[in-house]
Amino acid sequence: MDGYLFEFLQREMALTPAKDVGNWQESLSRFLQRVVAAGMPMEHATPREEFQNQCRQARNASEALLAAANACALRTREILRIDWPTRTSAGQFISGLQGQRAGSGNPLVLRCLSYMDFSGSLFYMRDFYGADLSYSVFDGCDMTFANIGRATLTGTDFREARSLDWTAWVPDDMLEADVSDAKLTKQQREAMADRRHRIVPRGPHTTQ
Repeated sequence: MDGYLFEFLQREMALTPAKDVGNWQESLSRFLQRVVAAGMPMEHATPREEFQNQCRQARNASEALLAAANACALRTREILRIDWPTRTSAGQFISGLQGQRAGSGNPLVLRCLSYMDFSGSLFYMRDFYGADLSYSVFDGCDMTFANIGRATLTGTDFREARSLDWTAWVPDDMLEADVSDAKLTKQQREAMADRRHRIVPRGPHTTQ
């Protein structure tokens, strides 16, 4: 699935009664839970493809499933709740879909992380650059050195997140990550504001 198809899916959801979309969201969340816990059941696919092709198909199917579930959540405005098996499961799932970054452009998966409940997850050094994290919940998450530069954080609940003041803000991009509408404690907001003032973008010829 690409961005154009995702946008088409969102438009179709907007034309569908919220109650029906809510039912779809419940079903898709159960499917997503199964994939997170045990992986995509490629052993049942026929005909059996070569291993590399199976990996590619599993990755694409998982991303499409996440995108469909997120499109439902954008319509219902209900949090998508996944029982992450371990503290690293959410990060591992995102990493498997994201792959290695080759530039500032993002794969579809980072557009589909809004309205997610990530409570208790470990996101140490997690790459959320430019991601849409709107209205997602990060209760008890460890955000040490996570990169949320240029991320969309409208309504994102960071109030119970740990080490948020140590997120890895990219100096030139940190001002683009608007936390004004994010849910933060007073202490978190003050700490992040202080860190913004202390970070000075350095050019290629600037010395410390």
